[in-house]
Amino acid sequence: MNQLKQTIAFLFKRKGEELLSEKELLFSLSMDLHWFPPDECKKIIDNALELKLLVKTENNLKPNFDYKKTELPADFKPGRDILGYRDDVFLRIVNEISEKTGMDKKNVVAEINRHQDRIDVEIEAVALLLARKYNLDISKFLDDVEKIITERQRPQHP
Repeated sequence: MNQLKQTIAFLFKRKGEELLSEKELLFSLSMDLHWFPPDECKKIIDNALELKLLVKTENNLKPNFDYKKTELPADFKPGRDILGYRDDVFLRIVNEISEKTGMDKKNVVAEINRHQDRIDVEIEAVALLLARKYNLDISKFLDDVEKIITERQRPQHP
């Protein structure tokens, strides 16, 4: 999520605005900066909305965090991994646990890390176990987690 958060911060800092339309964000990501094709830019914005990094106002979007305080390297450019599943599904699980239990997200991640160190399994699986510990419905995450873990286990060919 950090790279996605940095991307949102970069776009708003670059424009110097508190509110931007979805079209302005799409245009910046694809046409101005040439970072991603338009369809992938839409997915980035959708992910940011789902993860509550962006919130909708009447006709615009605004960051749901203090983007002005987000540190960015001078040569910042997001990698293609902000389009991937891993951060997306892991953070969706973390957000769900946080929202349903009232726990701070940092504490949720810390608890997941403690359990992962102890049982040594994939982090997404540990997040699911923690969600079950708090009696949350994990069914909506199962397919994505299975896909991530399966892809991670495939041998990499040069």
